[in-house]
Amino acid sequence: ENDKLFAPDPAKSKKELTFYYAAPGSFLITGSPTNEPEGGPGYRISDETADNKKTNAKGTLCMLLEMDPVSKNPIPNTGGSQFMITLQDMPAWNGIYTPFGRITEGLEVAEKLAQGDAIETVTVVSKRNHPYQATKLPVR
Repeated sequence: ENDKLFAPDPAKSKKELTFYYAAPGSFLITGSPTNEPEGGPGYRISDETADNKKTNAKGTLCMLLEMDPVSKNPIPNTGGSQFMITLQDMPAWNGIYTPFGRITEGLEVAEKLAQGDAIETVTVVSKRNHPYQATKLPVR
């Protein structure tokens, strides 16, 4: 249903996927089909932090969560399509933000990325040997 969520399509006026936020030396944010903080797939997915042995070490891809406007804390189970790439170890994020991948080559390139830079290609070098189905939740 959203297989082409991030693919630019001139017929549908989709934008090229960019890093819409960059905190140099800390993290990058992308995954919004509109390249804005509010963009998403139209649903949320459940966190996968319980018993997750992966950590938010430098070079990790982890799901972005919505932030509570009052407490400024992340709201559990509000991930969608947006994710962060850590540019330093983020141990305080363990158990909060779901890590799902890691940069294995080219971390030095990621460290040079800035807000507005476009994603040209991504290569997945290892994936599960079975189908993956995220638990979808409605948007609040």
